[in-house]
Amino acid sequence: MAAPTQTTITRVTGTNTSGSTFNGATQDCRTDVAVRFFGSVTNGGTAPTIPVSVNLQVSTDNFASDVDTVETVTGSLTNSAVTTFNFWRLYPGSYTRIQITGNTAQSITYVIAGTRITGIV
Repeated sequence: MAAPTQTTITRVTGTNTSGSTFNGATQDCRTDVAVRFFGSVTNGGTAPTIPVSVNLQVSTDNFASDVDTVETVTGSLTNSAVTTFNFWRLYPGSYTRIQITGNTAQSITYVIAGTRITGIV
């Protein structure tokens, strides 16, 4: 029996300007036992009129045309607020990525990390 192995698949920080969309790097998780993305987004000094959304997206065709948002965390309308997220997918069988969108009137900063678990217990 193979022991499960956890591997870091992404680690990124950055800034998303007002009203823009950030699509994280696509991760091939078709053969993984589980995948986890976690992190935080921090509002800027001006309160947004539309909050930031952090989406976990999956695709069977590497985001060529098939894109489904399977989980979403919505941020706060408070200036300088921190919103955390923690997405788990068991047996994802697909390509996955994080998308950050929304957040009008300000820029936000983000921190994203991801791990995959392979092998069986």
